[in-house]
Amino acid sequence: MSYARSLCALGFVLAVSGFAQDPAPLTWDGLLGSVQAEPSVQASTQKVALLEKPEGPGYWNAMELRYSADGLDMREHKFEARISPYAWGERSALNAQLEARLHVNNASRDLTVSKVLNDRYQLGLQWIIHQREKVYHEALSKVYADRVQVEMSLTGTERFDPEDLVESQQTLAELQGDLLGDLNDIEETETILHKLVGAWTVIDLDTANLLTVADLKARVDSLPSQVDSTLPSLRISQARLHLAESRFQLEQTRSTNIVSYGNIGYDLKIPKAGKTGPTALESMSAGVGIQIPIFDGRKQDLQRRQLDLLDEKSTFLDDQWDLERKLGQLRMEIGSLMAQKAVLDSFAARVDAGNLFTDYAVRAGTDPLLLLKARATSLQSAWRSERLRYDIYASYLSMLEITGVLARDPGTNHLKRKV
Repeated sequence: MSYARSLCALGFVLAVSGFAQDPAPLTWDGLLGSVQAEPSVQASTQKVALLEKPEGPGYWNAMELRYSADGLDMREHKFEARISPYAWGERSALNAQLEARLHVNNASRDLTVSKVLNDRYQLGLQWIIHQREKVYHEALSKVYADRVQVEMSLTGTERFDPEDLVESQQTLAELQGDLLGDLNDIEETETILHKLVGAWTVIDLDTANLLTVADLKARVDSLPSQVDSTLPSLRISQARLHLAESRFQLEQTRSTNIVSYGNIGYDLKIPKAGKTGPTALESMSAGVGIQIPIFDGRKQDLQRRQLDLLDEKSTFLDDQWDLERKLGQLRMEIGSLMAQKAVLDSFAARVDAGNLFTDYAVRAGTDPLLLLKARATSLQSAWRSERLRYDIYASYLSMLEITGVLARDPGTNHLKRKV
């Protein structure tokens, strides 16, 4: 999908979601569609649009008309037209520079869109995580509140352990503090969402149709494993390298120029009474300016452009290596997170299938404290598994940003499962 068509798709999403119109529930479409209104995206898009319709380098460097009057009686008038021409090949070098600058800004725009989109994805995921963490802390707080009640009921019996009671009360207090932190995190995230998206009534980010871990693995495997110039970060480095090459070639062309200007003039002399003036042919003049390339600064300018070119080559190679490292790290990170989640899910499946904790508690005499401990362990295991899932989403989105998928198809929700 072309970038123009992708922006049209974003515009459609924007209209349908009600962004910047009457307040409505904030969905994934509305959140991602707000990218179009991001100032940095608008600025880069306008810059590309301007460069796509360049004025062109023209046909000469400069043209001027000169006039002077000699004598107090204003009888002598001099007119001169002067043109500073391009050096041989300079016009084509300027066109090449304009094209290279367009490629730089195209790549810069795609990089901006990728970053802004990823930021919005991550913000939406943060809000979901904070909501889920709040539910987890509420459930765990209930377990520890029950545990405190059971331990207090054992006061005066042989089974009473004051250390266990204090530890449970301390854990309960920490969980209540975590709940306050969850509420604060949710409020901060919603404040940012209001600034980015504008007015909305409630947040309605769909989690039922998010990609499964199996879907994520298939998509990660389908992403390019080799670093090439199609990746936005490397594409902008390559475009800057080409721009530096075009500037060096332009400076080379200018350094060989020897004609600085050409001129044609006409001297109008008004003769005194009874005298004849010069003929028209005698009044005309022509000239040319020749540059003498001795002790001028052109060699320094050429050397400076050559150093800039070498710097861009070095930057390109550094960026290439850095992207290879980042992609490799993200693949290993996602693989590790998936492996950890598989272990937790396998354990949870064994627990659910065999009622492991409950059976153990029954064999232990239906000890309520043991039952509550089993419940807390089950909640903690489930939350770690869920948190790992969202960590995988975050790393997956970072891969989409680096590989340019977000920029190529900004109108698609890349977290949504195909139904």
